[in-house]
Amino acid sequence: ARNAFIDRVRKTKRAEVDLSDPMLIPEHSPAPDAGLDATDRNEALNDAINALPTDQSEVLCLVYFSGMRQQAIAEKLSIPLNTVKSRLRLALEKLRRLMEHA
Repeated sequence: ARNAFIDRVRKTKRAEVDLSDPMLIPEHSPAPDAGLDATDRNEALNDAINALPTDQSEVLCLVYFSGMRQQAIAEKLSIPLNTVKSRLRLALEKLRRLMEHA
């Protein structure tokens, strides 16, 4: 009986989808200058990362751009794990301050 019911439901006609239905039309496209804002933010972020001390920017890039774990970074750079954590914390604090002024 269960399978017969499922077969019957599957055979029934479903309502046609009206593609002009306002619920199916996507909302407004992004503003033309939205890409410029993103470009400006990316440039500001790159400038801020370049303003960091080399050891901090290196750890930051390895974590966020290369996706490496902190332990792997410590092994790669031959530094203690706590040093990696400290450099990352300092880099994020400085980056946050630099981006607030951008």
